Amino acid sequence: MKYILYKQSYSSFPSHDYDGRTKTIILVRRGIPGGTAKYCACHDDGMTIMGFMKLSDVRKRWQKEIRWGYVRLVRELDKTPNLEPINDLRETVHKLLLEMTRR
Repeated sequence: MKYILYKQSYSSFPSHDYDGRTKTIILVRRGIPGGTAKYCACHDDGMTIMGFMKLSDVRKRWQKEIRWGYVRLVRELDKTPNLEPINDLRETVHKLLLEMTRR
């Protein structure tokens, strides 16, 4: 499996390992309100990657990458995922469908 590696935004973590590879930061946040998952894994900008029911499931998902040093998990359980881009996409699709039905 290939993962897109994002630039480090947290100064407390080293941004590169000994091979010079950029490390991925995955933020673990509370789940989407009204959703079925209790926790969400997010990119450093807050965009949702996927939802999980248990914190241990998040760690199991990226177990190899964590062991290899490519991924760091950061808990931010006091925050929720960034839903603005998702809501913008929903509005755009809704407008597009309305326009298509009018024709």
